[in-house]
Amino acid sequence: MVSQGSGGTSEIVRPDGTRHTVESSSLVPGDVILVPPQGCVMCCDAVLVTGSAIVNESMLTGESVPVTKSCLSKLDFENDEIYSTEGHKRHTLFAGTAVIQTRYYGDQAVLAVVVRTGFSTSKGELIRSILFPKPMDFKFYQDSIRFICVLFCV
Repeated sequence: MVSQGSGGTSEIVRPDGTRHTVESSSLVPGDVILVPPQGCVMCCDAVLVTGSAIVNESMLTGESVPVTKSCLSKLDFENDEIYSTEGHKRHTLFAGTAVIQTRYYGDQAVLAVVVRTGFSTSKGELIRSILFPKPMDFKFYQDSIRFICVLFCV
């Protein structure tokens, strides 16, 4: 399973086809993970390479309607097309989202490649922006302070 909460395990697939169960905290970008057919909660951002999935992204977007994610088609390397999370949202399973169901074709399992982990994920960026907000500089506030200083001097 990809995750059953914060301390879950993930099943990774080695290049020779063998499967190993590891702690979800041990995942690194580039690992190929098996997404279970009955669903799971994603602990990392991953791109689907085989199969498709129905995902509830309400944790990130607030939408109550599940979204269908399809596998990534072959990238066009001749035109310098590279994977980007923004450009390939329809193929990316984001951390914190709930995979409701997966669909595979033939005897292939649904596989995904880990793209980002930890605070680099979409969920991590959201949490980081809440914990460490950017300072807000209001032009009106600065101008009002200057105006009060001028009135004080006069």
